[in-house]
Amino acid sequence: MRTIFTLIFLIFIQATSAQYLPVRTFTPTPRGNVYYTNNVPMPNNNYGRYTGITSYKYDYIITLVNDSVFKKFVSINIYDSVHFIDIRKKKEHIILKPADTKKIVFKTSYKDYVGLPNDTCWLFKMGIGRINTYTYIPEDDWLYVAAIQKGTNEPIVGLTKENLLEMVKSNSEAYELAEKGKFRMAIKTFNGWK
Repeated sequence: MRTIFTLIFLIFIQATSAQYLPVRTFTPTPRGNVYYTNNVPMPNNNYGRYTGITSYKYDYIITLVNDSVFKKFVSINIYDSVHFIDIRKKKEHIILKPADTKKIVFKTSYKDYVGLPNDTCWLFKMGIGRINTYTYIPEDDWLYVAAIQKGTNEPIVGLTKENLLEMVKSNSEAYELAEKGKFRMAIKTFNGWK
């Protein structure tokens, strides 16, 4: 009985040890340093519930190219070069890419997130101003800003230094910030969002 308990205990220790990171430290004493190892929990890089592979799951209203509309609780898979929505029914497996849709909409009590199809992803308008900002998932977070648009009639372009410098060239303060790579501050300054 004692052998079985010891075996189970050792298997449990081995299985749970992968969740910890051994950190070697020491304590200084008058007769020298005393070294010991602490098991520290592994860092969680999920930053909330976002895993980096898919967006959060939402109830999207999806409008296809053929004008059919349906609602589905899904997430956007962003790990591939072309983002997609993976819809699984009982025996069906449907993959929708941006080219297959006219738009996808996620509604909250305070805002409607409308995803417009681009060549590789859906773009959701995050910030509205003289320069509009677009994210590739429906989140109001600057980490996900991927595209910008000057006004409402200009084309939506990728967020690059060259594109931003062209848009903010009339504002010297915003231009300097964009030159330094501070895109967020340049857009805020240009839009007057300070």
